[in-house]
This record gives sequence, structure tokens and C-alpha cells, in this order.
Amino acid sequence: VLYLDPTIVLINITDVSVNTDLARVRAENNFTHLAISSQAPYVQSGYGIVYYNPFDVNHTIVSGNKTYDYSVNDNDGQVYLNLSGKWNGSYGIYGPSYVFDGDGDYINVSYSQSLNFTKSGSVSVSAWFRMNEKGKKEVIVSRSAPYLFVNVSGNLSSNVTGKDCDSGLNVSAGVWHLGVASYNSTNVQTYMDDKIGANCYYGTSPAILDNDNPLTLGSDYQFKQLFNGSIDEVMIFNGSLNSTQVNNTYKNLSKRFEINGTQGFFRADMNVSSGVGGIQIRVDGDLVNYS
Repeated sequence: VLYLDPTIVLINITDVSVNTDLARVRAENNFTHLAISSQAPYVQSGYGIVYYNPFDVNHTIVSGNKTYDYSVNDNDGQVYLNLSGKWNGSYGIYGPSYVFDGDGDYINVSYSQSLNFTKSGSVSVSAWFRMNEKGKKEVIVSRSAPYLFVNVSGNLSSNVTGKDCDSGLNVSAGVWHLGVASYNSTNVQTYMDDKIGANCYYGTSPAILDNDNPLTLGSDYQFKQLFNGSIDEVMIFNGSLNSTQVNNTYKNLSKRFEINGTQGFFRADMNVSSGVGGIQIRVDGDLVNYS
């Protein structure tokens, strides 16, 4: 967005991904961001991150109720909001988040092979969440099973192979928590904030449940067991995170993005949104620096 003099309030680039040269920058639909870090555990080849949604940009209106996966897999989600559910630009753990009211709100991500973890035999799910109430099962992240949820007792829990693992860590309503479940092909290790929860043994190489169910945020795969609260910074890895990596995420010591990047505009057609209407402006040779 370019801000000009008072007679022309702002100009929007129509498509930032067309005719641009990107270095350590990734283009989505109508916005760009720094590329995800190439350092472990965020590498995007082999074992690393396969889904990352920080909810930093509001697409509820501008892009047809979509929210974007920042990874190279492009597992973008369809947003369904009802009643008081909304994107909140100042209510996340880091910037914006999605607020779900527990009544028809969820994000649906279509099935993708990049979210099939039977080959790697391991998976880790991480999300920041803030509950409005406790006393019933509420799902934070789900696909073939509720990977991360809060059970009726108010404890953070996980289910990867069809069997629940209760972390024994009780969630406080109205407080932001980091929840992580890390499965290494035999055990699920749970974490909440800087605390290590239960380690549940599932036997020798139990199969990760898999089918063509979508990835859902804020509900189970049947769009039930809806979450009432806020969700931010959802990350899924096709490997098992260790306690140091989880702790670094909690303390915001984990560098999720490249440090800097550039975007060169060889041509950008822009539309004036107010002031003098209907005018197109062409910009040539601009360079935007990101850091």
C-alpha cells in the first residue's frame, strides 16, 4: 500500500506477484512476506515445516474468505465465520489472530499429500490459543484425528493414532498458551508453554491415522467440537520437535523467517481507490526491502 497526499488517500497494487523479482520473499495473493527460514526445524524439504499460518493479514473480505499457508505447500484455508467470529488485527500472541465464537466458526484446509504423515511416521503440531471457557472438548487443530485439543477436564490433549493423550497440563481460560504435540512414531510428547506434559507410549510404530479428511482449525474434521476462543501461529511439521525447539518457540527465540529479502517491481499497475477515480499508475524499477 502506498500512501500519497490527502487528495489521493491510497493506492493498492493489483497483483504483487506479477512481474516482480523476489529474493528471500514469497508472494501470496495481493501480498508478500519474508520467506520461511531455511534453518531447522523450518526447512521445507525433507523433514521440516509443511504448514504455517500466522494469520498476519486479513483476507476475510479481500480474498474471498481465505487464509494463507506461508509454506511452499500452499495449503490455503477457507474461513467460515458466524456471529461474532472474526479476524482480529491486534489480538494475537504476535499481531493478529482469528477469534472463534464456538458456533460455526472454523478454517477448512483441503486434503493434501503434504499433510499425509504416514510416510514420515512422525508429526508435530504447534499452535498458540486462548480459550474463552472450559468444560467441554474443544479442538484447536485436527485432520484425521484431533491432533491438538482441550478435553472436558480442561487439559491440553492430543490424538494422532486414534488414542487420546492427556498432557496433564490444565489450561487457564482467558490466557494465551502455546500447545505442542510431538509424535516420533512410538510416543506422543506434549508441551504447554514452558512445561513438559505427559509422554504417551502407543506401542511399536502404530500407524498415524490417515484419510482424505481436511485439515481443520477450530473444529474436528466433521466441523464439530468447535473452539471458543482465539488461535494464532499454527505450525505443522512432518517430524518430531524436541524440547529445545519447543522452548525456543515459546520464548520467541526461534527464527521463523529469513532475516531480510528484496522485491523488485519491474512493472506494477495500481488503481487509485479514492481521490481522482479510475486512474491507473505504472511504477517501473522500484525495489522494496524487507527485514
